Amino acid sequence: MPWATTEIESLRMDFVMIARDPDASKSETCRQFGISLSAR
Repeated sequence: MPWATTEIESLRMDFVMIARDPDASKSETCRQFGISLSAR
């Protein structure tokens, strides 16, 4: 199902764009995207 792949890629790009911001909280960004701290 190609639409699911596109959604995942879009979420990954959103995460990377936010995480690259030096003022962004890494913990909050992970929480926002449902990534556990032990998974990083």
